[in-house]
Amino acid sequence: MVVNIILSGGKLEPPKASRAGWAIANGVLTAVLLVAGGIAVLQDAVILAALPFSLVIVAMTAGLLKALHHEPLVAPREGCKQHRAAEPWTGADQA
Repeated sequence: MVVNIILSGGKLEPPKASRAGWAIANGVLTAVLLVAGGIAVLQDAVILAALPFSLVIVAMTAGLLKALHHEPLVAPREGCKQHRAAEPWTGADQA
């Protein structure tokens, strides 16, 4: 359904023929994979299809962690130090 909405230019109600076409295509693909080798082949195909997306998720997580590392812990306030302590467990500024 999501692919269908994207391909219809963002319309929330894509044409019924398009929806039926995608549903039939997904059903035929699933049936062919089941007939070709059973559930194991179908599971392998799903894992292979999801692998590129999992790599994107790992890259996004790394980017988020990097951005959070550079983000200040609290908003700057008047009279407060603007950097992290060198030894955060003691609060001392000298290492």
